This record gives sequence, C-alpha cells and structure tokens, in this order.
Amino acid sequence: MTAVFEVPATAHELPYEVVVYLKADGSTLTVLVRVPTALLADARLPTRFGGYLDLSAADGPLASVASDVARNLDLMDNGRPLPNPAASFAVTRRPDAAFDSYETALARFGAPPLPADTPVDPNLAAVDVRLAYANVSANSRLSIRVNGFRAKTRAVRMLVHDIGPDRTQTLVTSGAPRRVDLAPGWVNVVPIFARLGLEQLALSTEHLLFLLCLAIPPRRMRNALLAFAAFAVGHVLALVVSALVPGPPDLSRLLAVHVFVGGALIIVGLQNITEPRFAWIRMMAIVFGLLDGLTFGFAYRQGLPLAGSHTLTSLVAFAAPVLFASLWLLLIARPVVGLLYRSRFPERWAIVCLSAIPIHAGLHGMLQLAAQ
Repeated sequence: MTAVFEVPATAHELPYEVVVYLKADGSTLTVLVRVPTALLADARLPTRFGGYLDLSAADGPLASVASDVARNLDLMDNGRPLPNPAASFAVTRRPDAAFDSYETALARFGAPPLPADTPVDPNLAAVDVRLAYANVSANSRLSIRVNGFRAKTRAVRMLVHDIGPDRTQTLVTSGAPRRVDLAPGWVNVVPIFARLGLEQLALSTEHLLFLLCLAIPPRRMRNALLAFAAFAVGHVLALVVSALVPGPPDLSRLLAVHVFVGGALIIVGLQNITEPRFAWIRMMAIVFGLLDGLTFGFAYRQGLPLAGSHTLTSLVAFAAPVLFASLWLLLIARPVVGLLYRSRFPERWAIVCLSAIPIHAGLHGMLQLAAQ
C-alpha cells in the first residue's frame, strides 16, 4: 500500500528524493537510506579541484552524515528512542536503480567503494547509509520522523518503505517535518485523518466555490440544506468507492476528474442565473458531490496506509470534519451574501456577478488542465 502527501514541483525541476527502507530481521532492524548530497550542505563534504568530492578525505564527514541521518529519522519504539545504531556509508556518483528495492539497496553496500580519484559531482551524487539497530522487540511499534531533509530552492520528497513479513507499506511524504507511526492505534489515526481531510478542504477551490454557489441564490434555507444534503450523499458515496479501489491512485485519472469538476462547477454557477427547477439543482449537486468526492478520495487513498488496520475509523475521521466544516461555511456564507441583497445593488445583477466567480474559476481550471 502507498501513501502520498503530494507537494507541487516546478515545471522544470523535480523534487529531490530521499529513499528509506526499514526491515526487521529477528531482533535487528536494518534501515537503508539514500540522501542526495545536495541536501547535505551543512555536512561540508570536502571537495577538490573542479568542484568534485574529495573521496580521499571524505570518510570522517561521511561518518558524521550517517550519524546525522540517524538523528534526523529519530526512530522510536513505543515512544522511546532506539539506541544508537551501527552505521556504514557509501557514495553513489549519480542516481541509479540500486534503491529500487530493498535487496538491491542492501547489496549496494557489499560493492567496493569508489576509487579516490573518481570525479563525483556533489550536485548529482548521493550518500547511501546503512543503519543497524540491535535488540529491537518483535512487538515493537515503530515511528519515524519524516520530511526532515530540506532544500532552499527545490521541494524534497521522502519515500519510506516499511517491509513487513506479509506486505510492504510505502509512504511518500513531503512538506513540514512530522512523526509517522508505522503501526498506529485508532487514537493516533483519528487526528491524522481529520487533519488530512481539513487540509484537503482548504486546498479544494472548487469545493469552496460550490458552497458559494449554494449560498448565492436567495432561496429558502430548507432548499439550501436539501441541495447540500444531495451533495453530501454523492460526496460520501464517491469517497467510499475510492477507498475500496485497490492499488495506488492514478494521477492521470485525477487530472481527468478535475476537468469534470470544473465543468460541473460551471453548470452549477449557470443554474444560479438560469433558475431551473429545484429537482435539477439537486441532481447537479449529487453529480458535483460524486466528482468532488473522487478528488477527496484520491487524497484519502494517499494517506490510507497511515491508518494501519483502522480503515473504517480513518474514513469517518476524514469525511466527518469535511462535511461539518462545509455545512458551517455554507451557513456562514448565506447571511454574508444576504448583506448584498439588502443593499441597493439590484438582486439580479448580484446573482450574475457572484455566479461569475465560480463559472470563471471552473472554465479557467478546465483550460489549464486540458493544456497539460
């Protein structure tokens, strides 16, 4: 299973990638880490003429890097730090396939070191670190600190592969440093997914503009709540379906769904202007809820491995804050919009001008995504 916390990258620069493997073998926990040297500016690795790494003088600084990597990951067992590990290291000239799997990454440490005169560009190279933690309990509940490696000008993405006896759990994270429990209890799961849902709500412009569409028409509160209920049904249904789909999320499908979300937002905005029968408004609310729920489902599936065995708990913790916060925003937006209707501004013009905001946003989003 895979969890992804996506970070935007520029069109010309991919994020730096830190790869971590964890595997317990008896009482020993082996951790393999690949860190681009571009993220190790504070280590002051020695260089020689031409700007290449001076491998003949690098053992001391690289040993310090290995220790810093262990401190950065800050592995804990049931909230207690693991003892200092035995560490080894190696330098890789440029990204290769060695860290595509645990077996090849482990074998990489059995290879001879690079000759001292090898030209190693620090902008392309990586430092591979092997950490061996002894006396780790078989019933341990490990947690790891992620996103501790930073770069000033580029995003950094961290891939953590937790290899268990039955399955491999993969976390792909970025953003602010945080601690991730690799075997969470439900008490840990609830706040993680509640925050994930609210973060997705704050980032979902189309979702917020749909709520504005519901608040714009001067209709009765009962009808506004019925339209919101129709949206909520579609949203939850799509979210549940997304949670049941096996395999990692497909980014190309997400982009396609976003195009349809933009189109649905345009229609909802036009409904405010054309004033169709309320049955059509509820139908469109369901359609938008289904599409919007798929986009939220993508974010939920990215974080699903963080739930461990608590899938239902994580789904409720993710969806409930989103729906309650959305209802709260709708109830706040209606009286705010009503202030405009109580002014001297013509009601019809107010509806058209306000509805133009989601219509423009939906059209702009569709064209932007279509261009990609």
